[in-house]
Amino acid sequence: MLSTKKYLIHSLLILTLCVLSAFSHQANDCVFYFATQKGSKLEMTNYNRKGKKENVIKLEVVDKKTVNGNVTLDIAYVYYDKKEKDVQAKGNYKAMCENGVYKFEFGAMSPAAGQKRGKNMEMKMESDFLDIPNNPRVGQKLKDGKMQISMGTEGMANMFKTQVKITDRKVDGVEKITTPAGTFDCVKISYNSQMKMSFMNTRTKTVQWFAKNVGMVRSETYNKRGKLSGYTELTKFSK
Repeated sequence: MLSTKKYLIHSLLILTLCVLSAFSHQANDCVFYFATQKGSKLEMTNYNRKGKKENVIKLEVVDKKTVNGNVTLDIAYVYYDKKEKDVQAKGNYKAMCENGVYKFEFGAMSPAAGQKRGKNMEMKMESDFLDIPNNPRVGQKLKDGKMQISMGTEGMANMFKTQVKITDRKVDGVEKITTPAGTFDCVKISYNSQMKMSFMNTRTKTVQWFAKNVGMVRSETYNKRGKLSGYTELTKFSK
C-alpha cells in the first residue's frame, strides 16, 4: 500500500514537472519580431512613391518585463518631419510574447499615426494587438485588427477621428531584404486596410517584412489601383 502511494506521488510529481516544463518551453520558444534588449534603437524612414523622404520614426525599447514567463516590451516612438526637427507624433506601444505567441500593438507603425498635427494638438491612439507566428507558413491566415486615432485640443479632445481596419492578413513568404541598416531574413506579411476619416475614405494594400529580434525592416503601401503610394525602410539599428 505504501509503495503504491509512493508510486502515485512520484507519478504526480513527474506529471507536474512535465506540465511546468511545457509552459516554460512554450514561453522560451516564442520568437520576438522586435529587438528585445532594453536600450535597442531603430530608425525608420518613410518615403513617397518617388523615393523622396517624408518623415522619420525613431523607436527605442525603454523597458522590458517578465511576468509568469511572459515577456513584455515597452517601446517609445517619435515621428519627426523629414528634417528631423519638428515632432509630428510620439507615444509608446507594447510588444510581447504571451503564451508562446508574439503580439504587438500595430497602431504606432500605421501611416495614420504619422499624420501632421497643428500646434497644441493632442493625439490619442487605441489599437488591437496583431500576431506573428513562430514558424510562419506561406498562405497562413493571421489575425485582423483595427485602430482609432483621436486628435484635438485640450477643450475639444475628439475634433478629428481616424479609424483603420485591417483585413485579409496573411503570410506571403520568407525573403531576404536589404536596407541601409543591413541585410535581414524576413517573414513577408500582407493585408488590406480601410482608413475612414470625417472627410474621406481610402482603401490600400500593405506588404511588410519583419526580421526576428529586429522588427519591421520594410513596408510598402499600394493604392486601390495597385500602384505604389509610399514605403518605409529600416535605416538605422543598434542594440
